[in-house]
Amino acid sequence: MTIWKVGNRICSKFSTKAVWENIRRARPPVYWARFIWNQAVIPKHRITSWLFMLNRNPTMDRLVSWGIDLENCCLLCGNSPESRDHLFFLCPYSVRAWENAIGVLGFINPPIQWELVLYWLSSVSTNPAQLAAILQLWHGSIYVIWQERNARYHNGVTKPHFMLSREVIKLAKDKSMAMCSCGSDFASSLVALWSSV
Repeated sequence: MTIWKVGNRICSKFSTKAVWENIRRARPPVYWARFIWNQAVIPKHRITSWLFMLNRNPTMDRLVSWGIDLENCCLLCGNSPESRDHLFFLCPYSVRAWENAIGVLGFINPPIQWELVLYWLSSVSTNPAQLAAILQLWHGSIYVIWQERNARYHNGVTKPHFMLSREVIKLAKDKSMAMCSCGSDFASSLVALWSSV
């Protein structure tokens, strides 16, 4: 008979969560956690955004700092060194994709500097459905811009910025519909919001 023991406690069944809680080093929650781990956001978008929050994705500036012999130039605009802060959304290409996406919710001239976007997210809306839609667009923009950057780096394939915006909006609407079909009460107000734009 198998016995699971987590710490000094014998468990009746295996729990990944219990093991994780036992082995991890607990830290106080970060202020941006609620922006990243929102259930209205597509999981792969959340993971990508989380890695960018930690500044762990291999942007050109990081690759160069690891000693890789590369020219540190943004693959999207070709004008500036590539970094997380440049990609989201100081780059002339990515800022157009971001502004077009968030513009469908009526936001004109949203912040474009990384830290200012985070500050803006914390105060932009008290309406839960609207905040969820904003987060869907923010995460989606980060994800598709990173995909576009990687497609250019690995395959030499490019898309115009407006195609990225359309993709972000479609993904947000599709996620909302999927949540609704799974029976989420919250999703109905999110779908209603997306139906009105």
